[in-house]
Amino acid sequence: MDTTLLEFEKALITGTYVKMSNELVKDAYFEEGYICGGLYENVKFENVVFVDSEIQATVFTNCSFVNCKFLSCNFSFSKFENCNFVACAMDNCNFCITNSLNCNYLSCSVTNINFEESRCESTQFLDCDFDDKALALMDKVQNIIRRCFHNSSPHSSCRLAA
Repeated sequence: MDTTLLEFEKALITGTYVKMSNELVKDAYFEEGYICGGLYENVKFENVVFVDSEIQATVFTNCSFVNCKFLSCNFSFSKFENCNFVACAMDNCNFCITNSLNCNYLSCSVTNINFEESRCESTQFLDCDFDDKALALMDKVQNIIRRCFHNSSPHSSCRLAA
């Protein structure tokens, strides 16, 4: 019975053209999940792990991600607007042609990411850990970066916002 319920819940969260609003998704593990063309508004994701998942052409508005992990995920053509990320890890993900607009990242780790043709604007980063590619995108346009760690070489550090 638990397996059926879990599969049913997973089907409600993932799939093509899913629309979800004002919901809580908590303590979930999605491996090889598929979300395409979805719209998520005011959804709170807590302790959710996405592994090898396709999250493409999906819009997240006013969503929060707390203690979530995104490992080897593809976010191509997606958009994050007015979202909050707290203590999240993003590793080996593809954010090609993805937008992060007016979002907040607190204590997040962003490593081994492809940001080709992506936009990240009016976004704040506080106490985050970046690699070179992430730092290059984050520092490009009107973003606020404070007390961040740059993990490429021991002699480099994030530039601080005024």
